[in-house]
Amino acid sequence: MTERITNKPAGLYCEALWELYVLLEDLERPYLKITEKETFLWFISDVELTIGEKQYDFDSIANIDIPYHIETVTICLRRLECDEEITCDLEISMNTLYRRETTAGLLLERHHASLPSEEEIDSTLMKNGIPLTYIEKDPVHVKKRKSYKPVSARYSDKIQYLMDSFDINRISYRFDKEGDIPRFTMIYDISGIPDGLLTGSIKFLKDHAEFKLCIAVEDMEADRIPELLKLINHINSEAVVMQNWSISRNEDQIFYTPRFFLSEDDDGTAVTASTFINYCVWEKVWTTNDYITKDCPSLLASLAHPVLGFANGELTLEEAMKEVDALTQQTVPF
Repeated sequence: MTERITNKPAGLYCEALWELYVLLEDLERPYLKITEKETFLWFISDVELTIGEKQYDFDSIANIDIPYHIETVTICLRRLECDEEITCDLEISMNTLYRRETTAGLLLERHHASLPSEEEIDSTLMKNGIPLTYIEKDPVHVKKRKSYKPVSARYSDKIQYLMDSFDINRISYRFDKEGDIPRFTMIYDISGIPDGLLTGSIKFLKDHAEFKLCIAVEDMEADRIPELLKLINHINSEAVVMQNWSISRNEDQIFYTPRFFLSEDDDGTAVTASTFINYCVWEKVWTTNDYITKDCPSLLASLAHPVLGFANGELTLEEAMKEVDALTQQTVPF
């Protein structure tokens, strides 16, 4: 890391280069977007300002040697691709013989570069503060692979596809990190569940993703918690396969079975459905996004009335269990 220059050097002619140097050095979130051929978000690891040695160019009209030098801002960039760090230097130079009016923004634009928005930075997967490259996968090629891809590549594409699925299904979401763990938090708008009471999260761990959906249980008397736990236990033991809870009809529930428990945190008490999604399965089951965005929320919507009805005192434990039983697949399909 080079030492920052705090005052404009006396021999620097190009004001726009100085403006660019100060702009990049003052960035709170030092990222640069390069859009040449492909679009990548880069981490700015260093910025250097240099003034070249004096040179001479012969002017045949004036019949004299005219002095000049090259002024350069060098932007040192880093990003991760398949857990391999890639570095490059973007050099933006001006020849003092050909000075012309320009700005820092125009200098970046001429090199297919720009400053990303806060939203672009937040929505891009980061590891140790450096952007990861999204890699489009060929499913056929994946099946032929014998070795696993590095961890970052195994979840970076899934994050991109999930963002698309959330947008298509109009699910509000936020992408951030919990420590070093990439994480989505979501709010679902599901018929049958009061607004804002169904929330979700996905954490991308080393070998699997942890997907949780929570129905908030508000204003429940503390002495009803033991019986609510009995209801949750009944859901786990009796209602493993529910009738008609697959909206997408892709039968992804064959691969994923959520387990229910009572969770408590700063936001209050909630009945939570938890599913561990192995990346190897995710690579083969392309309906996993439907499970996250449609089918598991549909299951929670089916259970909302017995769970919330019992929690607020509208239903007895026995009545709530009967409603759960009514959702259970009772017949053998062969």
